[in-house]
Amino acid sequence: MSSGKSAGEMRGQLVSRGCATGWFERSRGELWLLPDGLLLVRGSLLEKFADQQGSRVIPRDAVVVRNFGPDEPESLAGQDKKNLWLRADEIRSADLREGLTADRLRLSLGGGRTAKLLIRQRVHASPLLRAAFGRWGLRPDWLSGASEQVPLREVSIDSLPRAQLPLRRLLLVPAAAVGLVAIGIAARHTVDWLFPPGPVGPRIVAAAKAPRPQILIRHPGLYCIAHGPVSRAQLKGLARHFGTRLHLRTTLLAPIRPSISAVNDRRHQLISENAINEVSAHVRADRPLHALVLAITPYDAYPSTNPSWHFTFGIRGRSGSFGAGLISTARMAIGADAATRRHRLRVMVARYIGEAYFGLPRNGDPRSALYKSIRRTSDLDAMTEYFCPAQPAAIRGC
Repeated sequence: MSSGKSAGEMRGQLVSRGCATGWFERSRGELWLLPDGLLLVRGSLLEKFADQQGSRVIPRDAVVVRNFGPDEPESLAGQDKKNLWLRADEIRSADLREGLTADRLRLSLGGGRTAKLLIRQRVHASPLLRAAFGRWGLRPDWLSGASEQVPLREVSIDSLPRAQLPLRRLLLVPAAAVGLVAIGIAARHTVDWLFPPGPVGPRIVAAAKAPRPQILIRHPGLYCIAHGPVSRAQLKGLARHFGTRLHLRTTLLAPIRPSISAVNDRRHQLISENAINEVSAHVRADRPLHALVLAITPYDAYPSTNPSWHFTFGIRGRSGSFGAGLISTARMAIGADAATRRHRLRVMVARYIGEAYFGLPRNGDPRSALYKSIRRTSDLDAMTEYFCPAQPAAIRGC
């Protein structure tokens, strides 16, 4: 493009290469000062009309200029709804405030409209704008201050050289990436050392293989099994409690240990799906039975189907002709005395008996053992062992 000025053309001066209308606006544009207005254009005229890609070197003591056709500002403003063409005769007042990261320009327009511009990457923005608003008669007090500024050298777009990236900067990019990775690894190990990762509860002691031999169950009812170091007295008391309250036949099975295939070494947690599959494979029935095999484990667990979850209180399902469930007590012991821990465990056991043995649906009563959602121990504390708290003795009523 020629630096000469044809008839009807207007000379524009680049005020900023990073102008926006709001702090949270992602797309920024170029702000150009024309003799009769301000033009905000998304995209880069600096690159588009220089006929070359890449960054441009703008001298510190210069301001970039280019010629605009008579109807070009209106045409550019119509190409994008976020482009702005603010004519000088529409502007009623202007307020310019200089900031550390951006200058803020607030304009009052005709018809009660306003416009706000945040001017970053400014190239001598303040003297250019002050001089323009002084010439337009909006702020005559700015004209004298702007005239005292050191005159700026005008540079045409076509004469701007393309920025060259030195070799040392090219080498600096991969070096910086390697450095950031090293810092991240070191920080992770430091945090792990200061705040050891992993779950709550005892360290998992796993067996090399899944438990064998299989246990044969012959009668309907509730079968309780210790999955890890669980007190037999605790398990016996749990079975006696629900056997009496719900009139169930209860049986204690021999304890088992999880295998290494049911443990996530990185998270130091049981994989709940793998653990319940091992329990189900360890117990079998020679005929269809209305039974529930419930494993109690002190180890922390998480569901592999939702790895973003930090933990799970338990998991249930079916294995052939009987139901199966796994309940983890690790999180139930956090900040709780013996009575609270016992209450939380009984609520979870009642919940799985109601769902997997009686086939009852979940409900919206936060006091019911069948409450639809449990996210934290406080939910367990608010719940009761009853399926329908309003009618504790009723099962069918649910």
